[in-house]
Formats: sequence, structure tokens, C-alpha cells
Amino acid sequence: MFTPVHDQVAVEAGRDRVEVDTLLAPLLKALWGRGMKTDASCQGDPFLYTGHVDGEGWAYIMFDDFADALEFVKTFGQHECVFGRWGNRGRVAFDPNIIDHLAGVWQ
Repeated sequence: MFTPVHDQVAVEAGRDRVEVDTLLAPLLKALWGRGMKTDASCQGDPFLYTGHVDGEGWAYIMFDDFADALEFVKTFGQHECVFGRWGNRGRVAFDPNIIDHLAGVWQ
């Protein structure tokens, strides 16, 4: 059984309720409200985040559709992110300190 690292909250996702990291909940709800589907995420750790690609602490969202991940990346402005493609899916890793900013952009 999976044991989450961060505190989680139940969020409505269509007809389902899913548990997500508490700090990511508003951002994920906003993305889902625009029809974007995700299948994994982590809020990261602002105290461990260094900005180095091989460092720890990054927040991330795995999008079911690569096009949605690309659309998400376009909203980063001057903020850094790491973007990758896994088949038809896209994973975006980013500074956990900008989660609230991103949620505001997508609401």
C-alpha cells in the first residue's frame, strides 16, 4: 500500500474523490476544471528545493496528455521548470514555492 509523504486532502475529480497533496489541491482542481487530466503529482518540499535539475524538493505533475503539459509550461513566465515526455504523457517539475502563483494563473 502507498503511504503518502505529504498531508493529503480528498478532492472531487468528476464523479470520483481522489487524495492529493494538500498544497497542490487548488492547482489540480483548476487544471481539472479546464479538462486537463493528471495521473500523478507531488507538492515537493520548499526547504529541500535548490533549483538544480538533479536536486531534491521539486514539485511535479504528470499529465495524461502531452499537449496539456505543454500548455501548462507556457504559463511559467520567468519561473523555471523541467519538462519531459513519456509516450503520450508529459511530466512538469517546478519550484514548489510557486504553487500558489500557478493556481492563481489557472483559476
